[in-house]
Amino acid sequence: MGRFLRLGLLFQRAFWTTVVRRLLGRSPRPGLGFSMDMLITFLALDWRGLARWPIERVRADLAARPLPTSATKLVRVERVDAGGVPGAWIESDTAKRDRVVLYLHGGSYLFGSHETHADTLARIALASGARVLAPDYRLAPEHPYPAQLDDALRVYRYLLEKHAPEQIVVAGESAGGNLTLTLLIALRERGLPMPAGAAPISAWVDLGATRQSHSTNAAGDYGDREMLLEQARMFANDIPLDDPRISPLFADLRGLPPLYLQFGALERLRDENLELADKVRKAGGAAEVDSIANHPHAPLFFAHWSPEAQAGVDRLGRWIRGRFGG
Repeated sequence: MGRFLRLGLLFQRAFWTTVVRRLLGRSPRPGLGFSMDMLITFLALDWRGLARWPIERVRADLAARPLPTSATKLVRVERVDAGGVPGAWIESDTAKRDRVVLYLHGGSYLFGSHETHADTLARIALASGARVLAPDYRLAPEHPYPAQLDDALRVYRYLLEKHAPEQIVVAGESAGGNLTLTLLIALRERGLPMPAGAAPISAWVDLGATRQSHSTNAAGDYGDREMLLEQARMFANDIPLDDPRISPLFADLRGLPPLYLQFGALERLRDENLELADKVRKAGGAAEVDSIANHPHAPLFFAHWSPEAQAGVDRLGRWIRGRFGG
């Protein structure tokens, strides 16, 4: 079946599924408007099918999908070799060049690039007033752990050659939120200077998917627990999924910079993000929590369609600006 035919049929199914659920009062997302409810239903159906595809086919399909252009047309993109790791700089005309957001994209460590995340990267660049560096770190299963952490360390060292650590904020969503935290822990263990702050967004910090919200939020989110576990095993290789090296929820969280934790109130990863904030605070750190009501995993993905999600991007941008001192 052709890509566009498949997507068209999925949209039709998502539309009528959403109509019927709402007529019967059974929508798992009654707090959202119809269009957002339908879009998330589409994603749930979409990922149910993609989970059965080979990794390379999923990557190609995701890379070929059109993205919104309302934000991307307001920024410039320049490819870069960042310490041996390919990636891109994203910046607006008003960006302060001495302020950098190192953004680590998500995608279960299997998918994604600065191109698939172009809309999100543009919105963060616009909201933060900083230059955004988005590395295309190596992906599993071809490159399991610790290839991604090694690449993130290379990129961070590259930035330290050009910027003081207080001019850097690290951020990332989902697997990128995991990588954000494992990078911070690695910096501490290596005695390298910490960034001004970090923003793990919908962070995937318990790869064993053991927290209750995997069940209680199953209907409101997209994806499923078994898919996440399979993807986690491809990334972890032979490492147990509760190993703190890959599941930072169970790591020593002392000595981290201030964190901004944003996630959807209806997502499967909600509980592990709330627990992460609690553990960081008990370890003597600062963790601000921003739970976006009625939204699923990675709310910032929906900013083009959802004013609430865009407001979340704006709050994230303000927090980042605050870490830079204004």
